[in-house]
Amino acid sequence: MSLRTRYSREDDIVSLSTLDCGSEEGSYEVESDCWTILDVAFDNKRKPVTLELMFVSRLMPLTANNGYCSDTDTLVIGKGQITATLVEANDDLSAYWCPDEDYPDDLSLVAVSLQNASKHLTPVLAKLT
Repeated sequence: MSLRTRYSREDDIVSLSTLDCGSEEGSYEVESDCWTILDVAFDNKRKPVTLELMFVSRLMPLTANNGYCSDTDTLVIGKGQITATLVEANDDLSAYWCPDEDYPDDLSLVAVSLQNASKHLTPVLAKLT
């Protein structure tokens, strides 16, 4: 699938958006174990439509230490072990949801994965070298 990728070197932010990004219903911010902050917007079905990675240079180069699996070319951004009860996918983005500790009837975003990560992040990698 196709994602639009934009990178701001001065802000150290990469933005990825799906073709249907006009359907945003809400957003979450998640801090990863490697101190990269993720802001994800989702539609009314909890499918991710945009993803912003702040401090993206901290993820480079892509390694297992920062959530990247070279076998599947997937970058997982989130905190801790993923024990999601709901996974929603949209293009190459997937959102992992689990019950909210404070509000058990609601769900919280625990992680997001980016499939074909090296393809989507190639423009970023080129600008960082």
